[in-house]
Amino acid sequence: MARQRERTEASRRALIDAALQIIGEEGYRALTTTRIEQVTGASRGLAGYHFRSKQGLTEAVIRDAQDSFVAYIARLHEAQHWRTGLDGVQGLIRGYLGQLGRNPRRSRAVLILTVESLASQPALRDAIHTVNAVLRDTLRDQLARGQDDGSVRQDIEPALESVVLAGVLRGITLQWLADPDGIDLSRATESAAAMADRTYAKH
Repeated sequence: MARQRERTEASRRALIDAALQIIGEEGYRALTTTRIEQVTGASRGLAGYHFRSKQGLTEAVIRDAQDSFVAYIARLHEAQHWRTGLDGVQGLIRGYLGQLGRNPRRSRAVLILTVESLASQPALRDAIHTVNAVLRDTLRDQLARGQDDGSVRQDIEPALESVVLAGVLRGITLQWLADPDGIDLSRATESAAAMADRTYAKH
């Protein structure tokens, strides 16, 4: 029974990975059952068995990106021992953009799906809203923690500033994905972290 569950999960994981690859490299419209079967070598009907529809598979891709981000931030927090909320904000900036440089595939797929949700695929909006809210909420929580521990100014609104910070991170991500040779991601990351210090630090 345990072995069967492992095989089922491995099969599901392979389909999600293939969908990430196809969306990121070929676009959302290229995500078809036939293309999934070509990439994975899976038997006919397997994607339908696991996800029922293209939308179901796409939503699974978005949830996978969200779960991956949450797990990564938890590991980052544990490894870096953020002492203050401001440390946490800067750690999130460096971690988010650092992960982008190491493995851009998920970020590229999520950005493509975000655009699709605004145009031809409005049914994806709820899933995209959730993954974006996770980023904002994580930033908001660190800003609020900073206000509690005295590292962040009291006159800012954490919920509002989390929208601004998420916009900075998404904007850098979009620019780098579109022009990786023209954007120095490392320097942009450090500049964004320094901007957070200038803007939010309680001096």
